[in-house]
Amino acid sequence: MKTKTLIYDSKKDYWIATYSDGSVQSYKYDEIFIDDLINPELVGLIIPEGIVTIEYFKFGKCPKLESIHIPASLLKIVSIIYSDRSNLHSITVDQNNPQYCAYENALYTKDKRELIRFHNNCDISHFVIPSEVSEIGSEAFKLCQYLQTVEIPLGVKSIGERAFQCCKNLKEIILPNSIDSFNLRSISWCNSLERIYLPKSIKEFGDLDIIDCEELNNFCMDISNPYFCSVDGVIFNKEKTILIRYPPGKKETSYSVPESVLIIGEYAFGNCK
Repeated sequence: MKTKTLIYDSKKDYWIATYSDGSVQSYKYDEIFIDDLINPELVGLIIPEGIVTIEYFKFGKCPKLESIHIPASLLKIVSIIYSDRSNLHSITVDQNNPQYCAYENALYTKDKRELIRFHNNCDISHFVIPSEVSEIGSEAFKLCQYLQTVEIPLGVKSIGERAFQCCKNLKEIILPNSIDSFNLRSISWCNSLERIYLPKSIKEFGDLDIIDCEELNNFCMDISNPYFCSVDGVIFNKEKTILIRYPPGKKETSYSVPESVLIIGEYAFGNCK
């Protein structure tokens, strides 16, 4: 039986959990921990007033979860973990919360400068990040398997270290010309990812250890970048003396390193199958 999304009511200091069979359970905020409510049949969760910090939203075992309500009192969330099979339609936030807000299918800081967590919603395959955002959180899109494309606006300066991991249907990433550092490990386990467009603003790469990106065959570097270049999808320093990263999804069975190369980076050919 399909359960309707539970509407937030005046019982503000109670945990209220709705399950797929239509049952509703409520507990005084100090009578139970959030982990005690985790259940494969959980559909909706209202977090009570009085809760100030939740280190981890561990919803990996809640594939039917559709809605979460965050109270005004909740000021710190360290991590939100969804099931890759979840179909979360809404995160709502009390309008009096000074730290967080919900807007267009995602959770943000109140000023919308940081995108904290996108919903894993089967109805959304393309997402446009609002222009106010300057930071993408450490796990903002992790395990969002329905997502195929993301538009990242000019002005985003920071992308978290696991931001796009396990986005199984993501096809490409285009980084804006406001990013100066990018951690390539942040796209690990993106099984359908084919290419990444790297802007002229990139000055350095973080962790180069990319895992399970068997379709990634092209790093496209802006030719105006003063620090790096790409040749046949391979990243080099501008002088082509250092081979930095070979795309792990290239299908060629052999590769001739250019004669100009003096150094092959530590993860240059990591996980190339």
